[in-house]
Amino acid sequence: MPPKTRIPRERVEEAAFEIAREKGTSAITATGVAERLRCSTQPVYWWFGTMDSLKAAVRRRAGERYKSFLFQPVENVPRCKAAGINYIRFAKEERELFRILFMSETKAVPILESTLDENKEELLGIIRMQTGLDDIRANRLYTAMWIFTHGIAVMLATGAAAFSEREIGEMLTDAYRGFLCRFRGREEIS
Repeated sequence: MPPKTRIPRERVEEAAFEIAREKGTSAITATGVAERLRCSTQPVYWWFGTMDSLKAAVRRRAGERYKSFLFQPVENVPRCKAAGINYIRFAKEERELFRILFMSETKAVPILESTLDENKEELLGIIRMQTGLDDIRANRLYTAMWIFTHGIAVMLATGAAAFSEREIGEMLTDAYRGFLCRFRGREEIS
């Protein structure tokens, strides 16, 4: 009898990740992964033990994919605006992964948390340097822009709206300028 072919852990995870990219994590089943790999369900359970463990690996990989989007330079666009554009682009191009990371109640994804923290600290430094805002106002500006950007991203991810890249760029600029005026104009920010 010939020896059994072993399906590597990475292939099982990749198959589950592709299912999640297409249909979301609720579509990840041992049978679905096995069908994609053309094997039994045994490798799925051998490597991951439970579907929750496999889905956690998929969320981690989704966080890595998000990080690869977030830090891509955008030609002739300042770093802060590029981060917003890339966040929105991720929602538009990777709808299901965006939903997994930002629109569902899931356990924390360590790479996502560290990416958000790294991104926030870098962007806060840029905001303080470019605007002269103190730490509190810079943080408020960052938070307001993140919420605004997230709103656009959710509308695109759910199909509730369709905006061109030009429209997105203009909306981000308008919001930034408006928030900046607000945070520069008030003495007391509570």
